[in-house]
Amino acid sequence: GSQGRGFAVVAEEIKELSERTARSTDEIDELIKGVRESVAAAMQQAASNRELADEGVRLAERAAESLHEISQKTVQSAASTRQIAEAAAAQSLESHQVTELVSRVRRRMEEIERATSEQARTAQSIGERGVHMAGLTQQVSRAAEEQAEGSKHIAQAMEQLTEVVSQIATAVAEQQSGAENALHAIEIIRDAVQGNQAAIVEMNYTAGMLDAEASALRDSFGHFHLPQPRRGGSFACGVPDNLPSLDMLESSSVATSDLLSLSIENLVSAGMSAEVVPALAESWRVSTDGRTYKFYLRKEVRFHNNRLLTADDVLYSVRRVLRESQAGAWVFMNLVGAKEFSAGETEELPGARLCEDGCVELELIEPLAFFLPMLCVHHAGIVPREEIEPDGGARFLERPVGTGPFRLTSYDRKSGQVKLARFKNYWNKEKPYVDELTMEYSEDGEALFERLRAGELGLIREEAGARVRRLSADPEFASCIIAAPQLHSQMLFFDADQAPFDDVRVRRAVAHAINKEQLVQEAYGSLATAAAGPIPPGLLGYDANYRGLEYDPQLARQLLREAGHSRGFKIEFWRPFSEQAISHEAGRILCHQLDEIGIKCELQVADKVELRQAMMDGRARLAEVSWYADYADADNFTYVLFNSKNRHLISRRLAADERIDELTVKARTLINRVERAETYARLQRMIAEEALCAFLTHRRAAVAHRKDVEGLHMHLVHPLVRPQEIWLAGDESKKVKVKRQK
Repeated sequence: GSQGRGFAVVAEEIKELSERTARSTDEIDELIKGVRESVAAAMQQAASNRELADEGVRLAERAAESLHEISQKTVQSAASTRQIAEAAAAQSLESHQVTELVSRVRRRMEEIERATSEQARTAQSIGERGVHMAGLTQQVSRAAEEQAEGSKHIAQAMEQLTEVVSQIATAVAEQQSGAENALHAIEIIRDAVQGNQAAIVEMNYTAGMLDAEASALRDSFGHFHLPQPRRGGSFACGVPDNLPSLDMLESSSVATSDLLSLSIENLVSAGMSAEVVPALAESWRVSTDGRTYKFYLRKEVRFHNNRLLTADDVLYSVRRVLRESQAGAWVFMNLVGAKEFSAGETEELPGARLCEDGCVELELIEPLAFFLPMLCVHHAGIVPREEIEPDGGARFLERPVGTGPFRLTSYDRKSGQVKLARFKNYWNKEKPYVDELTMEYSEDGEALFERLRAGELGLIREEAGARVRRLSADPEFASCIIAAPQLHSQMLFFDADQAPFDDVRVRRAVAHAINKEQLVQEAYGSLATAAAGPIPPGLLGYDANYRGLEYDPQLARQLLREAGHSRGFKIEFWRPFSEQAISHEAGRILCHQLDEIGIKCELQVADKVELRQAMMDGRARLAEVSWYADYADADNFTYVLFNSKNRHLISRRLAADERIDELTVKARTLINRVERAETYARLQRMIAEEALCAFLTHRRAAVAHRKDVEGLHMHLVHPLVRPQEIWLAGDESKKVKVKRQK
């Protein structure tokens, strides 16, 4: 068709260009050959000149009686010598102008020949100054030798130039071959296009039919309508965890982060798929070098005390976290001047500054590809100075004040209940929908489960596979269960500061003893997948084909024998109450699998605070740990967990590796996505194969809700559910209605 003819024209032009290039190459080759011949002639003339100079010396020795005429001829010889020297110098400086240089050499040789002839005719009159004349003539001879040497260099350069031309000719030949291949490919494309024309006609017909069907479908949809969000009502959420702290500076728990997000907002937040979306900053710009972020704040944003948000509040919040928070300072520690400011060495923080247009700029020491996701963590929340400084933040710890969709009204430690009310001056006028929100906290997942079934709770986060199966079998709740993956890793912690886990062979033996597929199937069902390393699915660096330290009990027993534990050993295995509540079966399975290789485990169950302390002081040498992402990047599962600078996050007794330290630091500075993916995939393998931990599963979360709960969406990072998006359907809007047709 017309496309094929267009390709043919282009191909013909390519072919013609290749032929012209080949002809030009042949012409260049001929020119160079001519240059080489001219240089050879120049060298031959120089040799002849040398012979004449030698003859002049002999004549000078015999001409002792011609003293008077020697002066005149000597002047002529000196002039000729200067001309020779000047010609040689010009030849050396302008060797790149080969054609002109050869012409000059030829003229100079002619002058030398004439001067030498005159010298021969008058040599008979040379006498007393003959010896002096001989010295001058020898200088002429040396100049001629130097000229001959220069000619040799020119010849070598010509040979190199010839080689380059030969390479050009080879390239042209390859280009011609490529053009022929291109022509062949174009012919194939043309044939394919012609062959597809009939299919295109058929596709156009099918598309027309689909358009007609779509039009009919749209018309059918016009007879339906879905419930619209409704304001009002009270809503209660059940959370299978202890009542969290309200300390945004020092608490790092997921429960604290979720609760504070209802009242305190950040510059940016994480969307459903962990993408960074605007929050208090309606937009931002990043400099070309990836180091400076400029945030444009929303207008008319108010704190719960009704004061308008300003750029000064952002700077105050950044400085407060750096100076006062041990757990959260890391979020801003990459700002220019942050380390000095955090240490109290200066009051200046050049990396956080106001702009004349009311914006805020944050400048990093070096680029961080995940800086924006880091700003989503609760430590980076924006708070008002006047609610903190009067009493040092004591009141703020009991009643946090922010710009969020809900304001806290009650925090009851005894009942584990937190109550919040809709903030009427919230900047997003459409949300939240409910007037009152209650968060119910309990590690007794079964009790929360029964309260949901009794209608006392609107939704619960459910991580126990057995209870999810029970709800799925209940007609009342079968359609009210939503499951989604989380950025999570479940692992076994080893105390590498003492035996037996100071030996990597013992750590690897434990990893090889665990049948992850059995663990997932029998303990968690559809709410978990086997983990090969720390990085969960969905993050850069995760490799679905990598299997980690696979189940191999025979190898596990061999490693124990090599480490001097042929009879095995006894040890306490610690689990948190929350994990035991999710699946007590998981603890039993893990103990049984370790027993199969000779490790006798005594199960110890403790709350998170006691377990963490036991890991720190060396009592818990083997413990189960769950890690949920603070921000959606592989850095949160590599550098944060396994760089030795951060050992305190899990335990200071965790194994360390200098190579992993170096690579996790390097990975943080990479911007290129492909290079980052390769680096994190390598870290995934190194961490797993050095058995810094034994990796078990990556979790999925499930949310079960009442039928009248609408607007519920699961997010990849915490908070998994955003209560400000939820609304309650009335009796008349629980079902999709069909409009009656007249």
